[in-house]
Amino acid sequence: MEDYFRSVEAEVERAYLVAEGARQQGLDATTHVEVPRAQDMAMRVEKLLSHLHIEGISEEIRSLAREMPREELALTIARRLARDAARGPDIEARLDAALRVGLAILTEGILVAPLEGLAEVKI
Repeated sequence: MEDYFRSVEAEVERAYLVAEGARQQGLDATTHVEVPRAQDMAMRVEKLLSHLHIEGISEEIRSLAREMPREELALTIARRLARDAARGPDIEARLDAALRVGLAILTEGILVAPLEGLAEVKI
């Protein structure tokens, strides 16, 4: 079993190196692979949206995911982020982060919809 998982990891590493090399040629809109490598959905969400400074949210996602379905989890996390005054006084920025994280949870951190699907949040 360990040999199997090592071989899967090696192939994933190889695939990412090929993808990064292809993106570096500049023929695509971005020069990096958008979906970061992660061990589970929670870590994919955290890495995908790292520019939002949500370090540690993967632990909260994992904890809540044991208790509730994904849709409820997405709404719970989004509500918490939107209300979190510690994230700053800018309500639009908090709502932007909340919507992107909720969307990333719904799409399991695989799609780029949380990055490119929302242009901006305005009140």
